[in-house]
Amino acid sequence: MRAGHVRFAAPLLATFLFSACGGDATSGGPAGLGGADFDLAWSTDVAYTLGGFEAMDWDAFGNVSGVGFDRDGNLYILDSQAATVHVVDPSGERIRSFGRQGEGPGELNQPQSLVVLPDGTAAVYDFGKFGWVKYGPDGEWIEDVTSPDPGNIQLLGNFSVAGDEAVLAEVVGRIRMSRGSGDEDAESGEAEQLGDPLVRMTLDGAETTTVFRAWDPPDPEGPEREFSAGNAAGNAIQLRMPQIRAFEPEFSFAGLPDGGFVAVDSTTYRVEVFDAAGQPVGTITRPISPTAVTPAIEQSERERRLAAVDEREAQGGQTGRVVMLGSGGGGNFDMSGMNDMEREGIANMVFWPEVPVVEDLGADWSGRIWVQRSSGQPGEDGPTDIVLADQTYIGTLPADGLRIPDAFGPNGLAAWIERDEYEAERVVVARIVEGDPSTQ
Repeated sequence: MRAGHVRFAAPLLATFLFSACGGDATSGGPAGLGGADFDLAWSTDVAYTLGGFEAMDWDAFGNVSGVGFDRDGNLYILDSQAATVHVVDPSGERIRSFGRQGEGPGELNQPQSLVVLPDGTAAVYDFGKFGWVKYGPDGEWIEDVTSPDPGNIQLLGNFSVAGDEAVLAEVVGRIRMSRGSGDEDAESGEAEQLGDPLVRMTLDGAETTTVFRAWDPPDPEGPEREFSAGNAAGNAIQLRMPQIRAFEPEFSFAGLPDGGFVAVDSTTYRVEVFDAAGQPVGTITRPISPTAVTPAIEQSERERRLAAVDEREAQGGQTGRVVMLGSGGGGNFDMSGMNDMEREGIANMVFWPEVPVVEDLGADWSGRIWVQRSSGQPGEDGPTDIVLADQTYIGTLPADGLRIPDAFGPNGLAAWIERDEYEAERVVVARIVEGDPSTQ
């Protein structure tokens, strides 16, 4: 029950255990949100691994762009390159596969993201169709749900399930609102450029409601970068990119089992809690200050980003596939100049004055909220707090331990999308085992 981000650091091919330390000196337990970290002795028991370099069958994945569980513990895997969803049981055996490349009913044109409701209803968000391709628990196609006006609302693949039926989706870009919505400029009648909206929607398209608007930091004032590319068919594209700004506070959210959600959009440790109607019901805070960005941190971040460009270039990153939204088009373009433009952008990038405390949010099927913190240093993982919506602090997972999964499941199941030593994609499913608090 979280937005789909790839967040996993430590290998999961063997069971590992985290030692316990810290906490309240008198009780041996957590001191609360205002106290020191209380490290949790949680382990993982790997159930199965799919994909990887040696995979030769259906799990020789091209691009795993989404995973999700149903209430029976079955895992759904979207391979967007194959335009197919695979379903496996709790032992890792494939039950069924559905979806295929195409533009017809039930076919997948440009699949980007996957959501799975507890009852097994699955929906693939398809950029080429400006909406959802919806399948029943048996894998049979139900309907294509297309946005009535793609120019008004375009979802860009950041989703989270909330409760049994609702899906939360981040909307990125300029939103044209009708008069009387409250988001218009009173004098000109034009919509304001506000922060990213978070909408609650049903997969049948019957209801879409804005439940939150993230804070929108002002754009950097530096010059834009321009890039042109062509392909063998004689088509050309031109890209314009704003000045890069590192450490800008990002919007993270996660749906809760009761239909509510949590969200963070600032540099501080402030997680806002909302009910199913989008009404604020609480705030989770800890007295942890953002890290001030120093010249040394700036240099380290530049070096980290430049190293990533060098690695991409060494792996043959000279071409890129450009997706033409809604057209069914796209193609491979010569992107050989993109790396040089990226290096120029890194050399001239600006910095937010502080590193945000919170990097990501997740919520498991028990309603526990996972708050992944920053270490304050580029490229270094931070710890992850486990808290409840009522501000109960359970403890903290160390920085070198468990990361927020790409999907939570029932009874402690979780799935991570990762790459093996050969850069082949695989999915690792494990059961999270909690340590005995009395031993901590």
